Order: sequence, then structure tokens, then C-alpha cells
Amino acid sequence: MNNILPFPAPLHMKPAQSRQSNPMQAIVGQFMNGVSPMAILDRIGGPQAQQAKQLIGGKNENQLREIAVNMARQRGVDLDSLAQQLGVTIPK
Repeated sequence: MNNILPFPAPLHMKPAQSRQSNPMQAIVGQFMNGVSPMAILDRIGGPQAQQAKQLIGGKNENQLREIAVNMARQRGVDLDSLAQQLGVTIPK
């Protein structure tokens, strides 16, 4: 699967931070448990996480969706299919 996030996989997360073995699943699990995206990026750390924080900081829901759609399109990924594979719903 193409990486649509503004940072490379694998993410810099210790296995103890999640029961999931896949870092992407760990992040999705944190989102589903109500952890803020900014807090997740703080945990990841590094220059690419900081770049992602600058990209999404201060954006509303519609702007964030548009960013996600554009990033996915640039990488040849259908965002809705990706969301379905991850078991999440992306607001329209």
C-alpha cells in the first residue's frame, strides 16, 4: 500500500505503545480512542512529524479532508478504499 502520510513508515513507535504490530494500525487505534492527531505526532517526533503538525495545524475538518484527498490522489490511492481497509470512517 502506498504511504499517504507526510512521514515514512515504519513510524518511530515502540511496541509497548500499542498492542498492534502494524504502526499504521496503532495510529488508527489511537485516533479511534480519541487521542488527538497533534498528540500522536508529538509521540512520533522527528522533523517529518513536525512538518505534518505544521501542515494540519489550525485547519478545519473540510480543509483536513481536502489535504488527505489530495495527498492520496498524488500517490494513486483511493482515500475511501484506504479508510475502509483501516476500518475507519472519513467524514464527507
